[in-house]
Amino acid sequence: MQAYPAETTEAFCDGHNAAFGFFGGVPKSILYDNTKLAVARILGDGTRQRTRVFSELQSHYLFADRFGRPGKGNDKGKSLPPRRRGSKGWSAGSAETSWCRYRGRRASRR
Repeated sequence: MQAYPAETTEAFCDGHNAAFGFFGGVPKSILYDNTKLAVARILGDGTRQRTRVFSELQSHYLFADRFGRPGKGNDKGKSLPPRRRGSKGWSAGSAETSWCRYRGRRASRR
């Protein structure tokens, strides 16, 4: 599992690269929410205008994208695990004071 302090373009691309390395390849398609890192605009007919960086990432790895519909949580089915607060995750109330220490602790669990 990778964790990043913010949802940035660099983190988005690094997360994909790390996931593809971990899984040993690239999936045929990936289901996304409508993150601004991937979707520049949702047009009137529901099609997505992708960001330049996301289009480059997609054309490099050659995967198909799918997007959930805004406000329709059932599009993702059971792909999202139930949220657990504080069990193994990082939260604002965590005793971790250093992002680097947190990442190191997470890396040692692999």
